[in-house]
Amino acid sequence: MIAIVNYGMGNLRSVQKALEHLGATTHITSDPADLHTADAVVLPGVGAFGAAMQRLNDAGLTPALRRAVEAGKPFLGICLGLQLLFESSSESPGVAGLGILKGRVVGFAETPDFPLRVPHMGWSRLRLAQPDCPLWQGVPDGAYVYFVHSYYAVPEGDAGLPPPSLRFPPLREGNHAGGSVPPACRGNLKEGVQSISADSVPPADTHLQEGNSSLITAYCDYGVRFACAVGAGNLYAVQFHPEKSSDTGLQILRNFLACVGAAP
Repeated sequence: MIAIVNYGMGNLRSVQKALEHLGATTHITSDPADLHTADAVVLPGVGAFGAAMQRLNDAGLTPALRRAVEAGKPFLGICLGLQLLFESSSESPGVAGLGILKGRVVGFAETPDFPLRVPHMGWSRLRLAQPDCPLWQGVPDGAYVYFVHSYYAVPEGDAGLPPPSLRFPPLREGNHAGGSVPPACRGNLKEGVQSISADSVPPADTHLQEGNSSLITAYCDYGVRFACAVGAGNLYAVQFHPEKSSDTGLQILRNFLACVGAAP
């Protein structure tokens, strides 16, 4: 079962319908306990960073989301669900994000003399920075995907785009606390990441990024070049909307289901 996190902000039904179209069993939930029993977690979202974090905190979902990632469950963030994984956003100064990934979120309009309309809304080309990422199997470089956003993530240590030659290092068997790793996901866990007790790690220690290794798996150009997809181990997140991105989006979701072990 795939838990789709409901915190009152996001296109829950469109994400659910796309996954179920591909044969997945899903459950829209705001119960933290459901994230513990789920096989995988999807965190969608549309709206403001600060309001989203407030709702996650109020529902008790913040620690449950961190534990799901730490436990090795396949995890997919979509749009705002990508931004929330980072430490902070200029959209909501002083509000702490989930802090699972190191970095911050900034706005297109913060770039001096930004030449394009904000929000970035419509179809743009996906440029693959890490073609080995399981999400991109069968997805051609340059494929179009659908965006609606005014902010984008800047992972710590990723000063330039595209990043240098990067690959997902080999997976060491037994790293996932949640059990065996589906074959489609092998090779995507960062070397040295170990499974850990969810209750033993404070929020500040849940970062998945290591050293200067890039989190960016794909980027896009819209006035500036920005990370439109990130990944580390069992964690994937995209700034665009795969559920609205036609056949390309369905292929990306199909690839995620392969990581869950629920591919049609």
